[in-house]
Amino acid sequence: MKTTALLLLAPLGAAMKVKVFILAGQSNMEGHGVATKSRGANDGNGTVQWEVEHGDWKKLPVCPTMAEQTDEVGCRAEHADFDGLMTDGNWTVFDDAFVHFEGSRNKTGPLSVGFGISDDFVGPEYGFGVSLQGAFDDQTKVLLLKWAWGGTALQTDWRPPSSGGVLGWCYGNMTEVVHRVLDTGLSSVVPGYDYGADSYDIAGFAWHQGWNDGCGDEGTKEYEANLFNLIHDVRAEFGVANLPVSIGLSGFGGWGQGVDRRLEIMSAQYNVSTYVANVATVETRGFFRDFTETGGCINQGYHWFGNGETYVYVGTAMGAAMKALLAGTWVQPKIDYLPPAGGAVSCASAFACGPYADGEPLCYW
Repeated sequence: MKTTALLLLAPLGAAMKVKVFILAGQSNMEGHGVATKSRGANDGNGTVQWEVEHGDWKKLPVCPTMAEQTDEVGCRAEHADFDGLMTDGNWTVFDDAFVHFEGSRNKTGPLSVGFGISDDFVGPEYGFGVSLQGAFDDQTKVLLLKWAWGGTALQTDWRPPSSGGVLGWCYGNMTEVVHRVLDTGLSSVVPGYDYGADSYDIAGFAWHQGWNDGCGDEGTKEYEANLFNLIHDVRAEFGVANLPVSIGLSGFGGWGQGVDRRLEIMSAQYNVSTYVANVATVETRGFFRDFTETGGCINQGYHWFGNGETYVYVGTAMGAAMKALLAGTWVQPKIDYLPPAGGAVSCASAFACGPYADGEPLCYW
């Protein structure tokens, strides 16, 4: 259900149910996908608006979410659909899904463009939310609780309790925010929610992160164990033993990625999904668009070059996996990777690790 006008609430007397999805990660979960043509480079190619107006996405092959993918360059996510994201030049507002973003930015409202790093940007929450809105009955709303902060690593900033050492400040802040919003703040983020009459449940956890850990050998080596512990601890923290978890592969560089640490992060994300129940890792490398391919939105490979189309695909694939997990139909496809010949490549010389024209320091994000 969607509207560009007033929000529609549940019928009088009907109890509202809220499906809560926690979205977490670093800058790519914050959202650096350019949505509006005015913020993009050149003619706006690569922005969400460009795809809405030109329909280039319809010409691309589909990468099925539950099928093994091999070197499929320039594909689109299964179920991704840009039709209907704008009406008469205005971004569609979805009335049965809401977003509460805390962390590097604070913003609350119905699902639409604008929950990335600014009102002209999107992150995975956009495609994820569009995939899940309307998936439940008329009395059920979707709430995306997003906590993200750029430049953060799972090894340190997100370090979960079970990994030992100093608890990550991101982990602590994320869990505090989720508890606070669910315990006392739902009425302010989901219009019409009544703690006395309505109900909620934590339905899933979505994770898109991995850049910073892949900039050093120690973070890379620990990643699989830390990710395993993160999943375990989030489930324990919120009392949902088999909470569905959707992981967007750290696929920067696409199928041309050859840095062993980057490939090892991908491998760790896939490996966890093969032995931890109710975890899905979705392939993303086919959604990568090189800076030269679209004329570029942002010259930052670690931010998918700011390509809004890519962020929609990543979120859509993660959302499709989450829906399959909830339905009990998810089958993890194999995600293959081939480590490059030779030893490690230093961060300073690694592909898609900078430096970039905007002056960001190497591997900052």
